[in-house]
Amino acid sequence: HFGSSTSAMRGDIKYAAVSTSGEAIGKAAIEDEDTVATGGPSPMFYEDRGPSWGTFAAKLVMVGLMVAVMIAYPVHLLALAINGLEKTLSGVEEALAGLRQDKAATQMQPAGIAPTPPPAFLPAAAAAPVAAPEKRAQPPQAVEGGAAVYDYLYNQTGYHNSEISQEFLVTQLVVDNFPPSGECKLPGWCVSVRKTITIGCSHGKGTARLHDDGYDTSGMDAAHKAVEMATQRHGLTCSEPPCFRQASLGDRLPFPNNAFDLGLSSDVLEHVPERSIDGAVAEISRIVKHILVLRIANFLESRKNGEKYGMGNLHVTVHNSAWWKAKFAPHGWQVLVDLPGRYVFLVLGRLGDNKSPTLDDAKATSTVLQEWFKTARTMPQNVQWGR
Repeated sequence: HFGSSTSAMRGDIKYAAVSTSGEAIGKAAIEDEDTVATGGPSPMFYEDRGPSWGTFAAKLVMVGLMVAVMIAYPVHLLALAINGLEKTLSGVEEALAGLRQDKAATQMQPAGIAPTPPPAFLPAAAAAPVAAPEKRAQPPQAVEGGAAVYDYLYNQTGYHNSEISQEFLVTQLVVDNFPPSGECKLPGWCVSVRKTITIGCSHGKGTARLHDDGYDTSGMDAAHKAVEMATQRHGLTCSEPPCFRQASLGDRLPFPNNAFDLGLSSDVLEHVPERSIDGAVAEISRIVKHILVLRIANFLESRKNGEKYGMGNLHVTVHNSAWWKAKFAPHGWQVLVDLPGRYVFLVLGRLGDNKSPTLDDAKATSTVLQEWFKTARTMPQNVQWGR
């Protein structure tokens, strides 16, 4: 605490000990000189309390203890006892002094000054809380893949709502080279193709076309809206309905093993995130027995449907044919043909039972399909279908 003649400074304020009597307060008040000079708040007062009754009682107890020791102890031990009691009394005094300082510190708050008000940009305490504005659902990112991405595109943007399809070439290849009659068109690849699955069927135009040509056809797509449109527009195209099912590549597909003789896909696999490709290839290989016809973009989507809605480019897995062939090879797929062009365009096959066509048959098959491609790519339906 402050002595009677001691003063201290805290910032711009002088502090001094004052008595609690009215007269002393009037005489000893210490003012904030800058504030009073400008007509500001009244002087601030601080109080220094004197020794408490607790201190006096502690000392009295200690004296009593000393007297008791003097009576009880022999003279030769008296000096030691007195020395110990003096140390104890000194420790008690220090403890009491510390307590007085702590108490004084809690009382050292300037009188007459209101707490600092909150910044003006904060709402008043009594004001009702403001409800957070309703946020618009953000579109998913293309790299997420699956139903989240394509449900958003179909539902919010009208994606693929027209009859435009990229499936003409792949469906034409199936009709011309793997007819439902079972006629063998390709040397070494005389397999029966009746049941087909369109992987990424969109609104079902390609699936319906194969059905019209005599195949037992099913379709699957990641987007619920696509499956709904395909079902409404094309109805029953298979012998085991539902003919159109929602499923995302990379997930377990809702079909039994070897459910289909042939699978076809156009402009689909590039939309599958790369982390899901191995799983997608494994599931495709599980449900398709003999033939795969795959057309895969090897470039970013030029229409930028994803960028229009802040989703990023929709072609999230862009690789050449060698990369894709390496993905399918571990599942026993052999290459019938790797067609040239901007797209990766592969026809893959499995005869089963570790069978393979002869080298001559493999070369002949590749030649037949390449000649077919030269003619098919110039057909007017490519433009009519959209690509």
